[in-house]
Amino acid sequence: MTKIKKEIDQEFLEFLEYRICKFYEQLRPKERTKHWCKEVTIFGSGYNYSREYVIENREVLLKAFVDKYGFTEYNVHLKFGTQSLSLYSKGLDIKKSVPGYKDPNLFAIDFENKTITISLS
Repeated sequence: MTKIKKEIDQEFLEFLEYRICKFYEQLRPKERTKHWCKEVTIFGSGYNYSREYVIENREVLLKAFVDKYGFTEYNVHLKFGTQSLSLYSKGLDIKKSVPGYKDPNLFAIDFENKTITISLS
């Protein structure tokens, strides 16, 4: 079983779940179609969330379960910027680096490819 570092713990995953739900609320009614995020989880048991991996790759992959009933699996690309990378490398809270849900340049959902991209500051 993968050991999740303190920075990507259940509290942080629930925080992302809330932000994704809020982002859906901002979409035009046609795109929204009553979607919501039921859960955000780690990608898999073999996935690497170590500080070394994140510093080198500046991105981690998570899973979100999203749609009208919360059953459709989306890949979540969590991209680290300078501030979030610094916080993560020091073992500090990265929640303040998560963009506001009203900024489509930093928070994007691709319905066709079932991906969510969140660019941390």
